[in-house]
Amino acid sequence: MREYRLKVGETAVVRPRWWGKSWSITHAGMLEDGTCSVVVMWTMGYNSAAYNLYLSGGEREFCLPFGTATVVEPSSSELHFRFDERSPS
Repeated sequence: MREYRLKVGETAVVRPRWWGKSWSITHAGMLEDGTCSVVVMWTMGYNSAAYNLYLSGGEREFCLPFGTATVVEPSSSELHFRFDERSPS
């Protein structure tokens, strides 16, 4: 399990080069109602895709194809989360 602290706009690579894909998480900020915005992105060669997750005040966990991220402390300026990686099936 690894821990990350991201300021708004910062990116952490949580899974480098898994079958040629690199996975990263970016803290995109917090909305007025306490909803945290997280961008999940994968990159492989010259191709990439991203999607935005909105975590409401009570949500603390989101699953990715290769592990689970648990938000420890969201704030408007920083996102503190733990990433627990699991092996691909």
